[in-house]
Amino acid sequence: MASSLRPFIRKEEGVIKIFANYGAAIDFLPYDLAEYMAVHNEISFVLEQRPSLDVVRAVSTGEADIGISVCEVIPESLRSYPYHEDRLVAIVPENHPLADRTHVNFKELLTFDSVGLSQHCSMQLFLCKKAVDLGLPMKLKVQVDNPHILFEFVSVGVGYAIVSQKTLEKKSSDWRFKTVQLNDPWARRELKIFLPQTQDCESNRLEEFKDYLQLRGYMGKTDSKQ
Repeated sequence: MASSLRPFIRKEEGVIKIFANYGAAIDFLPYDLAEYMAVHNEISFVLEQRPSLDVVRAVSTGEADIGISVCEVIPESLRSYPYHEDRLVAIVPENHPLADRTHVNFKELLTFDSVGLSQHCSMQLFLCKKAVDLGLPMKLKVQVDNPHILFEFVSVGVGYAIVSQKTLEKKSSDWRFKTVQLNDPWARRELKIFLPQTQDCESNRLEEFKDYLQLRGYMGKTDSKQ
């Protein structure tokens, strides 16, 4: 009963609970939510980072009001809308054997030492699964809980890392590494917004918020073409 009532309590209190994968939670939502709250200061948010499949499940069960993730198989109980697009890229130390390459397959990287994020991070879970699928588990030398620390370790030569193109925009000029594009199709990331199919009298706020997020995604595409 408590679980069933939780979404209605959140709505009554003006709280929107978002489950998002790593890319959305780190690279896009802090900026998009800040802009939204500047106009709608009566709304508060709870943001939790989860793996993409967990995001979809949470919206389906009502644990989350809205979800943002990369998910190709969409349950019939949910609606999906485009949000932002991004790419995953490899960053390698300047003296790395692959530093002179412009493109590389993820499988080629797996023979080298890597720097990764915490195992609790949805992005790291995703990459580890891709590696296992290829039959070559990642050689994780260091795992950290912050992308800036990850940049530092790559810069001093510990190993390669996989990051989003958007995250690279935040890098310091002091860090020394090369960026190599990934050939793998999954490196192109299409973030989607997920909402329940069913709507009720309290859904207008979520629909308005969804429209705002879509507009922010459209603005990001326009900026990237300039």
